[in-house]
Amino acid sequence: MELLFYIFIKPFMLVLELSYGVVGRILFTRSQLFFAFFIGALLILPLYLEARSFRYSINNNAKKYDSKKNWKGYLLSIGIDIIPFVCQVVISFSVLMFVSENQYLESVNFAFIKDLSKPDGVIMLSHYSFNVLPILYLLSNCVLSIITNKGKYLRIVSLIEAVLMTVVIYKMPSAVVLFWLLFTCLLYIVAVSKYLLMLSKDKAGTGNIELKEKKKTKRKPDYLVFFCGLCFLVLLAGFYIPTNIIKVSAQEFVDVTDMKNPLHYILYSMALSIGLFGIWGTLCYFLAEDKVKSLLDRIVWVLVCVASIDYLFSGAYQGEISSSLIYFDSREYDFSRILISFALAVALSCAFLFLLERKKEIAKLLFAVELGILLVSVIVNSSLITKDYVKMKNIVNNQEDEEKITLSSKGENVVVLIMDRALGPVVPFLFDEKPELMDEFDGFTYYPNTVSFAEFTNTGIPPVYGGYEYTPENMNARADEWLEDKHNEALKVLPVLFLNNDYDVTVIDPAYAGFNWIPDLSIYDDYPGINAFRLEGKFKNQYPNDYFPEEESLKRNFFVHAFMKIFPLNWQELLYDSGNYCDLNTNICILSSKYTQDGYYTIFMNQYYVLKNLSDLTVVDDKEENHFISMYNATPHMECLLQEPDYVPQKHVDNTSFHLEDDWMRSLGERVLYTFAPEQVEFYHVNMATFLALGDWFEYLKDNNCYDNTRIIIVADHGADVQHFDSVLENNLDIENFLPTLMVKDFDTHGKLKESDECMTNADVPFLATNGIIKNPVNPFTGNLLDAHEKQEMEEYHIFYSMENNLSRNHGKVLKEGLWFSLKGGNPYILSNWSYLGKY
Repeated sequence: MELLFYIFIKPFMLVLELSYGVVGRILFTRSQLFFAFFIGALLILPLYLEARSFRYSINNNAKKYDSKKNWKGYLLSIGIDIIPFVCQVVISFSVLMFVSENQYLESVNFAFIKDLSKPDGVIMLSHYSFNVLPILYLLSNCVLSIITNKGKYLRIVSLIEAVLMTVVIYKMPSAVVLFWLLFTCLLYIVAVSKYLLMLSKDKAGTGNIELKEKKKTKRKPDYLVFFCGLCFLVLLAGFYIPTNIIKVSAQEFVDVTDMKNPLHYILYSMALSIGLFGIWGTLCYFLAEDKVKSLLDRIVWVLVCVASIDYLFSGAYQGEISSSLIYFDSREYDFSRILISFALAVALSCAFLFLLERKKEIAKLLFAVELGILLVSVIVNSSLITKDYVKMKNIVNNQEDEEKITLSSKGENVVVLIMDRALGPVVPFLFDEKPELMDEFDGFTYYPNTVSFAEFTNTGIPPVYGGYEYTPENMNARADEWLEDKHNEALKVLPVLFLNNDYDVTVIDPAYAGFNWIPDLSIYDDYPGINAFRLEGKFKNQYPNDYFPEEESLKRNFFVHAFMKIFPLNWQELLYDSGNYCDLNTNICILSSKYTQDGYYTIFMNQYYVLKNLSDLTVVDDKEENHFISMYNATPHMECLLQEPDYVPQKHVDNTSFHLEDDWMRSLGERVLYTFAPEQVEFYHVNMATFLALGDWFEYLKDNNCYDNTRIIIVADHGADVQHFDSVLENNLDIENFLPTLMVKDFDTHGKLKESDECMTNADVPFLATNGIIKNPVNPFTGNLLDAHEKQEMEEYHIFYSMENNLSRNHGKVLKEGLWFSLKGGNPYILSNWSYLGKY
């Protein structure tokens, strides 16, 4: 049933949404609605006129039957009469759904109507209300049917149609009835125009000339060209472009809590494409006269050409895109690129039209080849996605262990919390704003002079898990081994080491385990004592009530994204709508200013609620056992605005009351943190949310007598290019990329947050975790001593920067080339300590 909704109801609803969204950039809500209705009414007007003309011709043909066979003609006529009514009912429900999902129409009045989202209920008699607008619609259509229809039969049919439509829309919101009143006005305009045209011809004495015109050669419609063109458009927008996005990283479009093949999104995308192009296109063609059909042949031919050119030359690749179909980088195009794209589309369209007019057989052959290539591409994309999905399904279906964190109140606990992209320089400012963190983080030491060896997770995380043997430079030195094997080895170093030393081991969401976006827990299968499980996205039932599941948005937005990509470049931004795709019911974060935002960021929610549930997941026993916990979480990675002062997710965030208009920096002694850019504020917010959530968990550990006997390490794999402070090198590289958080609380340490100026790296984690509790700790896979002796032997740190952060592209035996930098002297904040080594 849902697919039928996407085929028949959703397409016109989508037309209204896109019109409403595009027009709404410059107009107020009320005008915005009527412009959207006007555009929608204009689009269906030709179809309605074609249906009426077709009905008139069928009715005339019915009269040609003799008396014995006359009933056949009238049965055919009645069958045709049903088509306009069915179309109007379908459109009515499309408008109804549009109005129902448009929260901005609530309590919006118009003239004597108090609320456009409800029936008008203008007339009140006793305890009953009567709606005026549907009656106005009925009267206006009755007059129209009498004026425009010739013959008793057609007038009766039109009157019955008007009565039935009035019954259908009577209880619907007044906005729906206004749509049909607007449409009726257009019909009146058409009727008056025809009448004036007829009068002008009569006055000019040309009324009979039409009968004497020379017969022109009639151009026969080419059904093959039209329907092959429709099939091409349906497949291109509904199947090919969406699968091209998914196949790059199919894992990102799979919810491990509800495993579904990503191709299920394509079913809905295809349903929308079939409804918009297939159903409506076929209906227009079926009802049209031959000369109009011939014109439609050429129109669809040009559409195919323009869509292909726009996609291949300006839409196929526009930067990295998230699983929410939002581009990570701003999408700006210079005028020359727009002009070239437009000129190319026009030139090739003209060339293709010439082929169709003069060399139809060659044109059809070209069309067949293009359609064949598209079909093959669709099959290949589908097989690749299904192959990845089957692989992921096998990964997820591997038996996961019990989802709990066990700690002891009498033994020793070692907890390593890897917070992806937690920014080291931001930490003091978080504690300054929220003094309660000082008590919650009792006994912690903060290391501001900490660097990472890379800027992205795929290259920055291995040293965190495994130590200095897994820096990018040392990974490349083992050039005869696959990166995947070396990565998995790093993930197992500490868990296996602690397991071999009689610790109970728990591993949560190991980053890129198996070199997969969704962690492949089978890398621990050889170690039954390791309890490994995933938590990301498993607390959706706790999300706010006004959260709209992202899956529902993607069902729609895959098609809208594809539809956008077959438009000329200068129009694409109108449909993209900052990643919202003119959706009226969405969670996509739209940043309206530095301190205001609409929508939820699903990826953040999936991570954040893991931290919020740590206390519920934790079981504290009084056994004299030792426990090792390793947990990866990306809450500070998913930048978005949160509602102050508690820094919590909210659908409509407005923090303007907490900030001055010229608030562009924070000061803490000699430290300065710039917050003039929205991105800087967003990163500050998610880092604050991370520490507040961890602070709540630490309070839980204190209340359950297992804080003092727990060593806790908080570390990040890398920083981010946020430019929170003056830290940009000569080649425009921000060193904040390489400044991760590192904080450590040892056993039985107390006091407010201490700060150490010792030069550290995030590869020190294995040493910090094992120091003093495992005698002579060695890497169980290489035999190398994990005492951070490599750092003492280094005269300089070799740090790697590469934008090749996608596992599907950077998965060989060595990392693809990138930029290399040297840091001497230890202190990363002194820019003169940095030097560029080259690209290799």
